[in-house]
Order: sequence, then structure tokens, then C-alpha cells
Amino acid sequence: MKILEVINQNNQILKKFGIAEHNLESELILMHILNWEKATLISNLNQNLSAEDINKNNEIIDKRIKRIPLPYIFKKTYFFGIPFHINKNVLIPRQETELIIEITSKLAIDKNKSNFKILEIGSGSGIISIALANELNNKKNEYILTDISDQALKISLKNIKERNKNKDTFHIIKTNLGNGIKGKYKFIISNPPYLSKKQMDVLPPELQSEPKNALYGGEKGYELSLNLLLKTKDKQIQFEYIILEINSETCMEFFNLVNDIFQNQNIYLIKDYTQNYRFIIVSTKNIDNKLNEYYYLRN
Repeated sequence: MKILEVINQNNQILKKFGIAEHNLESELILMHILNWEKATLISNLNQNLSAEDINKNNEIIDKRIKRIPLPYIFKKTYFFGIPFHINKNVLIPRQETELIIEITSKLAIDKNKSNFKILEIGSGSGIISIALANELNNKKNEYILTDISDQALKISLKNIKERNKNKDTFHIIKTNLGNGIKGKYKFIISNPPYLSKKQMDVLPPELQSEPKNALYGGEKGYELSLNLLLKTKDKQIQFEYIILEINSETCMEFFNLVNDIFQNQNIYLIKDYTQNYRFIIVSTKNIDNKLNEYYYLRN
């Protein structure tokens, strides 16, 4: 069969089984199998596929119609333009999460401090801290990644070995919500579980493949995030900035609770690319001038 015929066949099957982005995924499957960019695929649509590649394609289609997400099938995903290893034990990164990298990079510009420590709580596959390290391009920074899952820490180590281009210092610690962590950090960052019980009860098929402990944040969705923030009130942990991804459906309620916890700090609620409130920043200083390009609310 020619590549175009396989793409069309994939498209029909995926559409029949309710895959929303069936056109895109039909091409992504062939790009993965052939290890081609899209331009190469498009320019070779009349090329015949080998029997081996057709079998690989069919195996992927069989898994996809069972609503297993492509990143889990490929065991690879892209985040901030970087390919990372993932598997069913870690969350699939979303595009909106990339804003953590952008925001942190802007806040990191400080002529008085060329190197600093960054703590990530609930680091999963490690992609946020690794992408941030590559973006900041400073070999002197130190990253502390914490997670409760042995499987997640294992894959984060693999990603650090292969994607830490600047050879920054990384420490991997198994702990729940940063329990036992001490020290002074310029940034504490996290994309914690934040779905509510109501949201978990109606999860789309693809999300049902992802680890529940990386999704469920409590009855209202923000309980784990609140516990995380309360731990930073411990005098054994000091910070300049906390940046959390949050649930847009309960953002205002959570924003008010955070204001009650950090009454003497600057609190910012930031919108994502889709104009939903997606991130909250707790800052020890006024950073209005560094957030000019974002739509935000503040206390």
C-alpha cells in the first residue's frame, strides 16, 4: 500500500471510533513509524510502505481505537519543542503547561543572582524542570525534583540523562508533596493534581488512561494544592516565587484561599493561551512589570 492509502485508511478508522483529531493522528502515526517530519511525509505520499511498517501501523491503530493516547503508544511526547520519554505511569504534558517555562524564565532575569535553586514538587517525568533548565541555559542552577512515584522518578532520571543539554545539577527525591524538604529556593514550581471528584466522574476516554494520582486533587480539586502551599509556610522552606498550575473551574475560589494563606505576599492569577485562568503565582515582591504581556488578576 502507498503511504497516502494508509493515511486515508487510518483516517476512516479513527473517525469511526470517535477520535476527534483523526486527520492529524493519521499522519502522526506514519511520521512516527517512518521517523519523518511532516514535510517529508507529504512529499512521499506515493511511496509504498513495507509489510513491516504496515504491521506497525495496524498495531498502533488497534491500540488507538481502544482510546490509548498516542504519546503512551509512542512512549514519547514533545514539550517546549523537546522530545521526552513518557509512559502510562506519568501524566501526558499539555501545551498550556509550557507557560510555566515562559513565566519562570521572565522572572529568573535577575542580574544580582546568576545562579539559584529550583524546587519542583510532583515532578512526574521531569519535563518541566528539564525544559526550564534548557531554556535558562545556566549550568550553575540546581534543580530538586520530588515525586511520590518510583515509576515517575525512574523516567525522570532517563529524561535528565538524555535531555539535560547544559548538564545542570539535578537531584531526585522520593517524597509526598515535598515532605521533609528544607532550604531556600528562588522558585517552587508544580503542576499538581487538580481535578475535582465531579470532573473525575466524567473523564474523557483518553484521560482515563492517565494515572489517577496525577489527576485527582481532592473533592473540589484544589485540596492537594492547598496542602502543598501550606507546607511552604514552614520556616524550613524559603522562596521568592511559587508558581502552580491550577484548575480553571475553581480558580477564583482557590485564589481567595491563597490570599488568606499569604496575606503579606503578592498573589497573581494568570490566564493561559485559551484565556482561562490557569496559573497562580505567590511572590515575595511586586512583579507587575514582568507580567505585562499576560492577562492577570492580583490581590
